[in-house]
Amino acid sequence: MRRSKIISITMVIVIAFLVGCSLLIAEPSTTTSLGEQFQKGTKAYDSGDYFSAVETFSDLIDKGYKRPEIYYNLGCAYFKTGSLGQAILNFDRALKLNPSDEDAKVNLEYARKFTIDKIEEPQKGFFAKLFEGAVNFLDINTGLIVSAVLFWMVCLTMMGIIWFRWNNKFVWYIFTILLIIFLSSAIVSAYHIKEDISAKIGVLVAKQADIRTGPGEDFSLQFTAHEGLEFKLEELREGYWRIKLKNGLKGWVKSDAVGIV
Repeated sequence: MRRSKIISITMVIVIAFLVGCSLLIAEPSTTTSLGEQFQKGTKAYDSGDYFSAVETFSDLIDKGYKRPEIYYNLGCAYFKTGSLGQAILNFDRALKLNPSDEDAKVNLEYARKFTIDKIEEPQKGFFAKLFEGAVNFLDINTGLIVSAVLFWMVCLTMMGIIWFRWNNKFVWYIFTILLIIFLSSAIVSAYHIKEDISAKIGVLVAKQADIRTGPGEDFSLQFTAHEGLEFKLEELREGYWRIKLKNGLKGWVKSDAVGIV
């Protein structure tokens, strides 16, 4: 009787926790007005009216509908209008919300082929590539859900080992696998949260902009960058962003030339 009661209480806690998590991360349902305006933008794009499509999708985002499919469509529309920087910016935004979006990945890589500034990124090792693959596979919401589920599975398995004496090699094997996957998903989720809070990625949306050694026109010119260049944003000072390129080079660019992912 005692064991049955413990199991019942545990299951109630698990269900309550998972339902709570789903409520916290659930997005609001699609409204009629959102659906109608989204279709309006899609029709404008399909008919070749790309500027109207840009206006429609941008208006949706301004209204607070920051969703990956809207950013993706906006990126496609911007690309058709010849605004390469804005296209790359919005593909990046779509992937930030949904890193597993294959269409956004393909279009982003395609758009990057048209950029003038080609920055060579240092080669990554095996483990760095493996971690990057895990980060791209799990977005922040999915990672938190997976971590929560695995956490309770690990706890329940440990309860079985301690209280019900599930002390055999198979149970310990399952427990070890669950623990490793849980820790991996938790690390990926923590990385996403850290990047979301602290790390900022920028894209040059102006046709071109000067990269200087300091925040102002009086500082020396390092080089002239062109639209679509992607970089990390490190510090905002006096209307200039200090940026860091993929190859490690740093410089300062006017903030109004930059779109923030």
